[in-house]
Amino acid sequence: MKKISKAIAILAAVATVSTVCALTACNSDNNNDENLITYTDLNGIEYTISDDESGYIIIGYTGSETSVTIPDTYNGLPVTEIGEEAFSSSIISSIVIGNNITTIGYKAFMYTQLKEITIPSNVIEIGASAFNANYYLQTVTLNEGLKTINSQAFCNCIKLNNIIIPNSVTYIGNYAFLSRTGLGDCLTNVTFNNTEGWYVTKVKNESYENNLNSIDLENTSTAANLLANTYCDYYWYNINT
Repeated sequence: MKKISKAIAILAAVATVSTVCALTACNSDNNNDENLITYTDLNGIEYTISDDESGYIIIGYTGSETSVTIPDTYNGLPVTEIGEEAFSSSIISSIVIGNNITTIGYKAFMYTQLKEITIPSNVIEIGASAFNANYYLQTVTLNEGLKTINSQAFCNCIKLNNIIIPNSVTYIGNYAFLSRTGLGDCLTNVTFNNTEGWYVTKVKNESYENNLNSIDLENTSTAANLLANTYCDYYWYNINT
């Protein structure tokens, strides 16, 4: 009986966090042009060419493989972006991101079966809700070069316990790492490679409200509590990077 009650509590807590993230979902800037020209490779990855025709953007996946490798190029041009909802709700459980990808878009990998993900150094920005609700995601590796982690990027990743924030990161959106179960916050250890110059604000792009103590951020458990709990609904900026 205790086990059943505990399971119900955990599911209820996850549902609560999911509701919070859904209510604060970010607006999409994706181009919904019905005349969009698309291409599909032999692996089922769908592309469209960028507005300036300098590279390709991934916009979908219709393949049957659960392991996917994003190519560096397609039709002789670099693949530079994983677009909005490109792999959302797909069957993939493993992905290798190509060396020319600079942006991972809004909800790009929401509701997938990913267990781990490495964000290579060429990626500059992770979009809002990009990995939201990846319930099996346990390992996330962020590399130097990443600058922006947008709102709810890793929200509801209930198996993600540890994260290292690279020195290059200058912005973390609200609810980026919010994940809770009946046992409490899921994120328990956060390592900031740069602990100096962080401040938080309730209003995006406004002057800081709270300057964070670097000593607090040097403690991985305290840093996790600040990022996933105390200031989870704030926007984080770094002025020293």
